[in-house]
Amino acid sequence: MLRCLSLLKMGGRMTFIVPDTFMFLHHHSKLRKLLLTHARIEEILIFPSRFFPGVSFGYSNLSIITLERATREQAASCRTRIVRGFRSASEFRLLLDENAPCGHLEIASVSQAEALAGDDHRFVLGDSAWWS
Repeated sequence: MLRCLSLLKMGGRMTFIVPDTFMFLHHHSKLRKLLLTHARIEEILIFPSRFFPGVSFGYSNLSIITLERATREQAASCRTRIVRGFRSASEFRLLLDENAPCGHLEIASVSQAEALAGDDHRFVLGDSAWWS
C-alpha cells in the first residue's frame, strides 16, 4: 500500500482490499501514520472475509480502503467515512444511492487529525461516539 501511495501523483486515487488489521494492530502504526499524513482517506468499508468464496479469516475482517494522495494540510482536515455491518456483498450498492435505506449498517465519520493524535494512530472502532 505504501509503495502504491508513493507512486501516486498528488490528487491521485487508489483502492485496496486488505485485512482490516491495518486499522488497529500495533505492528501497523507506522503505516497508519503515513496514510494519515500523506493521504485523504475517503472511505473504509469493513466486511466479512466470507464474501470471497474460499476465504475465511478467523481473526479479522476485510476492508476496502479508498484514498487520495494529499498534502499534510489536506490530510489533517479530512474526515474518513467508515462503514461496517454488511450482511452480503450486494449491500455495497446501498452506498451508491444516498437515499437508499442502510438500516443495519453502521457509518462513522472520523477526523484524520484525531486518529493521528490518538494512541498508535489507531482507528478505534469500539468508540461509540464515532458511529451514527
